[in-house]
Amino acid sequence: MDLTCLHAFSDTRAAKPQDCLDVGQSATGHWNRPGFEMVWSSLALVALTVAGSIPGGYCQDRQMMQQYPVTSYDNLAVCNDNSTYNYYHRPGVGSGSNQWVIYFDGGHWCTDLNSCNTRYSSSPGLMSSNFQPSTLYHGSGITSPNQNTNPYWFGANHVFMNYCTSDVYRGDVATPRWQFRGKRCVAATIKSLLATKNLKAATDILLVGSSAGGPGVTSNAGDIYSLITAAGGAPKHFKLYSDGGWFIDLPEFNGGNGATYQSDAKALQSYNGVTFDSQCTSNYPGATWKCMLPMYNWAFLPAPLINHEYLYDTGNLAEDNAQPSNYESFRTLMTASFNLGGPGVGVQSLTSNSAALGVINGRPTAVAPGKPTPYNSTTLPGGGGPVGYKPTIANQQASTLNIYAEACFLHTTVDTAQFTESQVNGVNFNQALWQWFMDDNTLVQEVDTVAGQRTSDDCSSTFTGMLVLAGR
Repeated sequence: MDLTCLHAFSDTRAAKPQDCLDVGQSATGHWNRPGFEMVWSSLALVALTVAGSIPGGYCQDRQMMQQYPVTSYDNLAVCNDNSTYNYYHRPGVGSGSNQWVIYFDGGHWCTDLNSCNTRYSSSPGLMSSNFQPSTLYHGSGITSPNQNTNPYWFGANHVFMNYCTSDVYRGDVATPRWQFRGKRCVAATIKSLLATKNLKAATDILLVGSSAGGPGVTSNAGDIYSLITAAGGAPKHFKLYSDGGWFIDLPEFNGGNGATYQSDAKALQSYNGVTFDSQCTSNYPGATWKCMLPMYNWAFLPAPLINHEYLYDTGNLAEDNAQPSNYESFRTLMTASFNLGGPGVGVQSLTSNSAALGVINGRPTAVAPGKPTPYNSTTLPGGGGPVGYKPTIANQQASTLNIYAEACFLHTTVDTAQFTESQVNGVNFNQALWQWFMDDNTLVQEVDTVAGQRTSDDCSSTFTGMLVLAGR
C-alpha cells in the first residue's frame, strides 16, 4: 500500500493531519444515516477491499482536489454547526480545461431537533466542516483523475460539494440549535468558482447528484445556470445527472416509524426551510413537496436530466421499510414509476399496470407516458427555464425520460468502480452517459429485464437489458 495516502472509510473523514483522503462511497457519507449503519458497514468493508491502495504519486499535483472556503462570498454559507462551508476543486487539463463536473455528495438528511442531534452524534462529518481534510482524492468514479478508471471525465475540472447541511442543499433557515443553509452554500460555491476558477469559460457543465445530492442538483440547477450566464458564461452543454436519487412516493411496506419520502420532503420544507425549483412547484400547487422526487419533477426541470437507478435501491428499500419478501413488489413499483412504454425502449410494459401505478401516489395527470409536459415557454424569456435560459434541445429537455436502471441490490454508482464497469450489451453506462451528454440528440432508456437480482460480483457482467441511444 502506498503510505503517502491515508484511506479513510469513516464518516468523520479522518482526523487531521493527513496528506490526502481517498473517499470511497463509505466516506462520502451517503451511507451513514439512522437505520442504515449495518448495511453500510458491510458494504464499506467490500469497498475497502476492492479499493486497495492508491497508485503511487496520486497524492501529488493534479491528483488531489484542494479545499476552498466560501464564507467571503456569503457569511451565512455555513454547515449545520455554523462551521465554514468548503468545497474541493481540481483544475481541468488539456481538452478538459473548459469541461466541468460539479458533484453534489449525498448523505440523507435530518428533519427535527432529535434526528439532527442524533445525526451529529453519530455522523458529525455530515453536519460540520471541522472533520474535513485540506485535500481530497477519488480513486474511482466521475471525479477520478485516472484515465483508466474515468476515461471520459478524467481531465475535466472536478468540483466536490461537501454535504454538511442536511437539507438536500436547499435550506435557508436557522433554528435555535442548527443552521440549514444549503442553498446559500451552493450559490457561494458557484460565485467562488466564477471569481477564482474561471467557471464562466466553461463549454460543458455536468451537475452530478448522488443520493440526497440528486434533489440538490435538480433544485439548484436553474439558480446555478442563472449565476453563470449573469457572469458572462455561455456553456454549450448544461445537463444534470442524478445517481441513486430516484426516490419514489410509496407508503411503508410493513408499517414502521411513518417516515416516507413524502413525509420527509414535507418535513424538509417545514423544519429545514427547503424550497424547490419554482418552475416545478408552479405545476404542483398545494403539493410542492413533490418537487423533491424525480418521478414528479423531471418533466419540469430547467435542463436535461439523466437518472441512474438500481431496481433494488437499498436507500429506497430502507426508507420504505421493505423486507426481502417485498423486494420484487418494490422492483415492480420502481419500474412503474419510470412510466415508460411503447416500442423500442427495451422495458417491461407497466404503464397499464393499474394495480402497481395505483400504489404510487398522485402520478402527474398532465404527463402522458413517455411524453412529459414541457415548460410554458411563453412565460419565460428565452423559453423553457430560468429567465434567459435556452434548453439544450427539446428532445432531451421534454420529450422523454432518460433512465438507466440495473437489477442490482445497491444504492449509488457514481464514485465507485461500477460507474466505469456497468455493461449493457457491450455498451456501458459511462459510455451512454458521455454520448448523452455530448450528443444533444441522444436519449437513453434502459431498464434491466433480467429476472430477479443479478448475482455477478460487480453487478455488471451479466446485464441483459437493452440500451436505446435514439438519435432524433
